[in-house]
Amino acid sequence: MCVRCFIRRVRWVLCGVAAAFVLPYYGLQASEGQIAHAQDKTFVIVAGGDLGFGGSDQPVSAMGGYRHRRLIPWKDIGKGIEPLLDGDINFANLETVVTGNARLVPADKRFRFQMHAAGARRIVEMGFNVLSTANNHARDYGQAGMRETLQSLNGLRAAGLLAFPGIARGRMAALQPVTFKVHGAYNIAISAVGIGGVDPLQESARYGQISYNRPRDFTDAVQALAQAKADYRILSVHYGAELQIRPSANDIQKLRDRAVREAGVDLVLGHHAHVAAGVQAVEGRLIFYGLGNLLHFGMQNMAKFDVCRDFGLMARIYLSQNQDGGLKARAVKVIPLADMHENAHPMAPLEAHKRIAVINGLADQLSDAESGAKGLKFVPQADGTGLYCFAAADNAGGKIAGLCKDWANAGHDNRPVFPVHNCRSVRVSMSATKKRQVNQVNKVKSNFVKDYFARTYNH
Repeated sequence: MCVRCFIRRVRWVLCGVAAAFVLPYYGLQASEGQIAHAQDKTFVIVAGGDLGFGGSDQPVSAMGGYRHRRLIPWKDIGKGIEPLLDGDINFANLETVVTGNARLVPADKRFRFQMHAAGARRIVEMGFNVLSTANNHARDYGQAGMRETLQSLNGLRAAGLLAFPGIARGRMAALQPVTFKVHGAYNIAISAVGIGGVDPLQESARYGQISYNRPRDFTDAVQALAQAKADYRILSVHYGAELQIRPSANDIQKLRDRAVREAGVDLVLGHHAHVAAGVQAVEGRLIFYGLGNLLHFGMQNMAKFDVCRDFGLMARIYLSQNQDGGLKARAVKVIPLADMHENAHPMAPLEAHKRIAVINGLADQLSDAESGAKGLKFVPQADGTGLYCFAAADNAGGKIAGLCKDWANAGHDNRPVFPVHNCRSVRVSMSATKKRQVNQVNKVKSNFVKDYFARTYNH
């Protein structure tokens, strides 16, 4: 077991015994701050989007990952985000085949991702302990690739990998949520649905995944997650159109109404579109419609897009115990990322604040009085993160109270909102005439964006 994983598993126990035994034994009087720290049972989930350490059709090496035929050693990968991975659950969507076999036959498609099994070990060493495997690149090397991915990940359980839902052998296995216990206290259930791939028929021994786009698949997956015995339920969804920053009405109906409101899913983590989207809450349950790219060598440099699409998003979700013993979100932080194609890292505060304004602008579409849904708008912090606190979070105690102590007084008046209708239009393919029209519109919008941020941030 890695040192980082061991520390996470024992830290709650140590905090509790410190107040209950150590201080009285030495005859010391515990301060209020020490007691609050010992009783702090904050549960933190860190979540990011698409992850993979190998570009399309690149070699597989035990020494490191390849981008454009350039080998990047494992020790140099992920340094910019590794310090952020200190949650009780650290999640990402693993969008690649994992294998040590350089002779796998690729599927007949444009982009095909694979990385060596040593890359998966590096991912766990960084701190990730929950990975989704349901996505459109899970099948890039067919049945053999899916089998080797599962074998590689299964071998990392002793190193701290808790769950990797998504691809499985047969439909029933793919439908079942993965459940695990954290700190010996909380039962977590997680399911993952993807895009396309092999339909894992119930009677089949073939590997596959549950598809977001097959109505029966989505319904069955959500129902199975609702029936899981758990204190907190997470749904990972790989869905939507690439470069789309706003969910469609159908996506909102599926994720907000069917998964969260009807099935009681506590947290939905969306990815695939390569861009960040808005964040929504329904009675304390959360939907991240798009986390964007996290760190993937097969992705393009998103810096060529404007501020609406040039960043990834990491989330920190702070939970504490409900009266019924379950977990409930009390606060959320978002962290805009840059250079997700090679060396992902948090943006500098000024640039990060601009992207937080974009996330806030996307929130307007997500507020809906009839359903009780609210688009979350974040207050920029000095370190470049954005903070949102739920009602009475400042009374939650411990870490959450420290984060949210000033929220009720200042939070509501300091949330910048960028008018996202001025984001550039993006089309994956179009005619030459249409492209000229869109480019002209984008030129006007680009000038607006520059002027807006110049006025707002003097930069």
